[in-house]
Amino acid sequence: MTVLRARVRDFAYRRVGGTALILVYHRVVDLERDPQLLAVSPASFEAQMSILAENCRVISLDRLLAGLRRRIVPDGAVVVTFDDGYSDNLTNAEPILAAHGVPATVFVSSGYVEARREFWWDELERIVLGPGTLPATVELRTSARDFSERLTGDLSYSPEQARDDSAWNVLAAAASPRQDLYRRLAAFMRPLPVADRETALRQLRALARVDPAAGDPGHTPRPTHRQLTPEEVSTLDASPVVDVGAHSLNHTLLSGRTLREQRDEIVGDRDALGVMCRRQVRTFSYPYGGLDDYTGDTMEIVRGAGFAGACSNHLGVVKPWTDRFRLPRNTVRDWDASTFAAKVEGWFREQA
Repeated sequence: MTVLRARVRDFAYRRVGGTALILVYHRVVDLERDPQLLAVSPASFEAQMSILAENCRVISLDRLLAGLRRRIVPDGAVVVTFDDGYSDNLTNAEPILAAHGVPATVFVSSGYVEARREFWWDELERIVLGPGTLPATVELRTSARDFSERLTGDLSYSPEQARDDSAWNVLAAAASPRQDLYRRLAAFMRPLPVADRETALRQLRALARVDPAAGDPGHTPRPTHRQLTPEEVSTLDASPVVDVGAHSLNHTLLSGRTLREQRDEIVGDRDALGVMCRRQVRTFSYPYGGLDDYTGDTMEIVRGAGFAGACSNHLGVVKPWTDRFRLPRNTVRDWDASTFAAKVEGWFREQA
């Protein structure tokens, strides 16, 4: 009987109601190095949006959430979202979205917009994977945790070495000491509180002899890695195809913060973006977005802050009974047209 009930539930899940797919992007830009695999080239993005416009029912996140409130999901619908708030979302992605009539939501971490510095993972890439010299031992001390790693091999990383290693990403095995160090430092910094993360980066800059006062791109945002400015956030939100949503003030790991800290991050981002967009933003995306990166309490804070729904970053499709505050999304990589089309079809077929 238990097996039969399980089969019935599985059948109902697959066959009852509509099925929608939410895609998540981060960047639309050509990069020399992309260890986190966040970037889709403009050419690939153009091809992907063309496929969606011609073959799919593309709807806005707002429309999907309105349907979910009535337990209705347009079958075969696709929603496009972006995380973080990079400037190329406006300069490169928005014109392509507009040309194809594809709506999208861009989730912005306003603390980085206001501070005008690189995201911590980008600064880490610049210091560790870019040309430069590091000491034999990298030691970082914060109030939360300490880090210590001995760097074997060449301490000086030439422009040629950095260029030769530029294709590496975190899904591949580390093939050099610098790549291993980057992976370990990323894991160390990800859960740190904001103040400790900044402390660790400041110490790392000093070890690498990066001088912020000299305008070194390890601290001053590189043109290819800068976030939206407040004015650009407003411009993007005014686009006929783009809505801005919230992503926490400082892109912090919410599950590792106290309830008060989480509330400050969530409500603070909502309010800051409200000023920039001259309206209350309606949607939220959990930073990092894995199922361990936020909690039930986090969801209640988001709900209580007046958001209509929130996106996660774990694989899945949206059904009529999907929780509006735990929406699954599927990450898109820099795929050509045929690979992208196969991925979208597979996500619908395997999960619907």
